[in-house]
Amino acid sequence: MRGLSFILFPIVLVAAPMWVLADEAKNEFGVGLSWLSVEGDDSGFPLDGDLDGPRVFFQRETQGGYTIDAWYASEDGEFTLTTGDETNYESSTFEVAVGKWFCVSDCALRVRPYVGINKFSSENELVAFGSTINVNQDRLKLPVGVEVSRSFDQWELSADLELGYKFDENQDIPALGVDQDAESEWSTRFAIAGRYHFPSNFFIEAKVSFANDDFDEKGGARSASEEVSRTTLSVGRSF
Repeated sequence: MRGLSFILFPIVLVAAPMWVLADEAKNEFGVGLSWLSVEGDDSGFPLDGDLDGPRVFFQRETQGGYTIDAWYASEDGEFTLTTGDETNYESSTFEVAVGKWFCVSDCALRVRPYVGINKFSSENELVAFGSTINVNQDRLKLPVGVEVSRSFDQWELSADLELGYKFDENQDIPALGVDQDAESEWSTRFAIAGRYHFPSNFFIEAKVSFANDDFDEKGGARSASEEVSRTTLSVGRSF
């Protein structure tokens, strides 16, 4: 399935944006800070993590309502082990998606279906048996979702429901000789956001999201499940 990524990335990054860049469009760019809480279970062991980090995002929308979005997030923090010790965790996520806005009620209400590709990588460093062990994870998934947005003068409220098809996921622990591939399956995410637009084209935004994700080892016994809640505060500008 890794070969599929080499096909999907060029399609989304090159071919799809061609119609977006073909006519006049409006753009927005923003930066934010996220706080994450991770809970779950990994083969009977509890997961408990607290992370934070920056996020940058960009969107371009044509006069016809076609969109291309791209965002990047980097987070670090720690997971608490059953021993009480804490790990050193870092992750990065990049996503690009294309979609189209459809107007309802003179565009006071808008609906946007979208599809994209998402790449996630992480490294979790922990100490066990007197040695430092790195747990590395890489994941590719196809997010498919629907966003609904409602405008009230300078306020904008939105809700976003997304399903993500994970077609390539791997976790390895080099020090222990562990290399695990996960079954392809779906993850879920729901987000709500509120944005205030200033007359100067600047905006501020608060977003809360909730995601569920599973890792079931292909041909193995390991099974993990995690729930991630994320709060993000952002500032940006439309131009």
